[in-house]
Amino acid sequence: MKFKKITAIAGSLLMTGLTVAAASAAAFPAPFVKSGTADVAIVYGANADLVASNNVHTALGKFVTSTGAVTVEGGEAFTLEKSSDKFNFGDALDTIYPSLDDGDLESALADGTYDDGSIDEDFSQEITLSTSTHTLELFHDEDVNGDAPTIGFKIDKDDVVLKYTMDFDGSDVNVSEMAETDMPLLGSNYYVLSADEDTIELLDTAEKTALNRGETATVAGKAITVEYIGTNSVKFTVDGESTDSLEENEQYELDDGSYIIPTDIMTSAKDSVTDSVEFSIGSGKIVISQTEDNVQVNDEDVDGLEANYVIDSDIIDSDIIDSLTLTWVADDDMFLYEGETLVMPLFENVKVFYGGLDFPTDSETISMNNADTFTIEMDNYDFPVMWTDGETSPTIKSGEEYYELVLALENITYAAKGYDISDVANATSGWSNITLSNGTVVDINDQNETAALAETYLANVLPVQDGERFIATKITDDLSDVETMYYEIDTIDAGDADLVLKLEDLIEDNDLDFGDVADDNDRGDINVVLEEFSVDEDTAYLSFTDATDFNKLVSETGMVITLPTVTAIEDLDGNTVEFNFHEANEDGDLVTTGTDFTVEASLNGDKDVIYVTDAGTTDMDDDDDLYVGYVASELASKTTLDKSGDENDFEVEYYGEEVTADVQVIMGGEVSTAAAADFLPVKASEIDNVKSKNLVIVGGSCVNAAAETLLGGALCGEDFTAATGVGAGQFVIQEFVDGFAPGKTALLVAGYEQADTVNAVTYLTKTADVDTSEKIVKGMESVIDLA
Repeated sequence: MKFKKITAIAGSLLMTGLTVAAASAAAFPAPFVKSGTADVAIVYGANADLVASNNVHTALGKFVTSTGAVTVEGGEAFTLEKSSDKFNFGDALDTIYPSLDDGDLESALADGTYDDGSIDEDFSQEITLSTSTHTLELFHDEDVNGDAPTIGFKIDKDDVVLKYTMDFDGSDVNVSEMAETDMPLLGSNYYVLSADEDTIELLDTAEKTALNRGETATVAGKAITVEYIGTNSVKFTVDGESTDSLEENEQYELDDGSYIIPTDIMTSAKDSVTDSVEFSIGSGKIVISQTEDNVQVNDEDVDGLEANYVIDSDIIDSDIIDSLTLTWVADDDMFLYEGETLVMPLFENVKVFYGGLDFPTDSETISMNNADTFTIEMDNYDFPVMWTDGETSPTIKSGEEYYELVLALENITYAAKGYDISDVANATSGWSNITLSNGTVVDINDQNETAALAETYLANVLPVQDGERFIATKITDDLSDVETMYYEIDTIDAGDADLVLKLEDLIEDNDLDFGDVADDNDRGDINVVLEEFSVDEDTAYLSFTDATDFNKLVSETGMVITLPTVTAIEDLDGNTVEFNFHEANEDGDLVTTGTDFTVEASLNGDKDVIYVTDAGTTDMDDDDDLYVGYVASELASKTTLDKSGDENDFEVEYYGEEVTADVQVIMGGEVSTAAAADFLPVKASEIDNVKSKNLVIVGGSCVNAAAETLLGGALCGEDFTAATGVGAGQFVIQEFVDGFAPGKTALLVAGYEQADTVNAVTYLTKTADVDTSEKIVKGMESVIDLA
């Protein structure tokens, strides 16, 4: 029996007539937009269909959330990665950088000097990322993406997000000297209204300006006029509101909650010198409480922000501050997912951004197919692992029916070779000998000791019989050096002088022939030797050079799968068997390191189907009993377990390369992200530029050359009706899998007339969960309530 070998599909498939490949059972907008990412082009033929095509574009655009690179204008961003250590799925926020300082955010966290009045002190700054378990993971929540499984960070209520610390190097800042100074903090200056060992009051976003008497200026968005300047006082009008007469450093709260404070009143007795005032205006009064460990703005607690300052305990009766810490705490459950930014309360120039995972373009799908014969399918070959005969007391064997799989080497004993106590010759004085078929005389002591007959005859050999199969794999770190032998025993005839053993290659075309015992064959770097036959000549014993595994599969891109033992397989009834999946590491090494996860298979109630029951990844229900999960590793393999049927379908999407995450800490400025790749409609004449994508083809074969390719000709009128079943006043929505590129879908959205094409687009874009795997033919009545 020649085993199936999978080969790549060459070129695109030309669909003719109404031939459609196996349905993908996807609901629009999938597969055109999946997980917020667009992989689609919209193709129209007639200019009259451009409006309808734009409507498709608009509808799909609502589902696109994936973004491009983040841009920070006016600030500074730091990506949490190193050249030797990237951020991966499963990493915590503090995995790579527990803290950041001026070596990371060079400007925003630069060392500085608090130099104002009697204070002249150097300080350093640091951000400490939370040590809580805030990992990049898969989660779902009803407030995020409609409860669909989402990759991102879930931060529980009351968990710390990060801490900002200003450390005064010389510990010479006395709180009694801080009042009426400009304090540097988080890249801005804050006017200190008052300070003592219990509280510090600051003017938020203080902006300092000087005006002469009678002048008007716009400051912080407000029109401010100096009405009066006296020797020791001043009076303002702010957006029409008159303040009290204020002395220097006396604060006045305006109706909108902001504050104005004259900081320097300058008058002169000389008529030639104009009186003026310097003042600060801020949006609110910040109170940092040492005793309450909180922050208030305008007498209201700031949710999610704690603060305290440390008084130097080494100095008796001292009001010297060692450091000031602001702690960002989640005031409710918080979620950071692709394209989103978390912003620190009050001090909003501190942000954490997540730009998504960067998946490799290509991947391999490894599926474990439920059936009476349980099979693993990979890009390089298919492999039946075990089968059941479906009886009440089932027979469960490795491999498939009639082709049992041998999974392990054995040590062959004299007894296993076929000799027993009756074969012992020359039994004298407790010493005996056995003459083997190859003429060797083997001494054993004491013919009555069964242990003597259990002594090893052949070590580490593979016993095979006619029709059995085996896999022998040499695995190294380098995928290109991996050798795989998958053979079936085609001929075994110890009495044939010319050919005593033939092994048929089930993957390629490298059959191995043996003419006698001790013959050997090279298969790549693996050398196979026929060591011996059993006494009854129905079993051949093979040995292999190099470290070779007999229970491992290596996929096309390097996923290593360890199969369960024969004993576990034969004991499947009422139990489960476990498969171990091993990813390569981030450097592509298959053996040295990497991440493992397990998959379990079981037998159904009728005992006629073997199927996957559990995957060792944290999976979540996506839709209609479809569970998705990701391996917490550098390669982030995706698992899908479909529980919608009686038995589960399971597959692994393996990328074979490192999957990195874009996680950044940002200080200052505005954050924006580049738009995701656009998919504006293109003319059918330009289809060669986009045919590698999934396609939405708007308009029929009479006006759209792309539709003509799908339907097999420029079909108009009655010919179009004959090909599609669509008559006057009707439209068709029909899916063509592999329509222009392998693995990609072309969706025909077309009507009998142009107006019917508009109706088709309306139905597609405004009907919830359109199942595009089924051909849809409808008329105007289906869209009356949708327009």
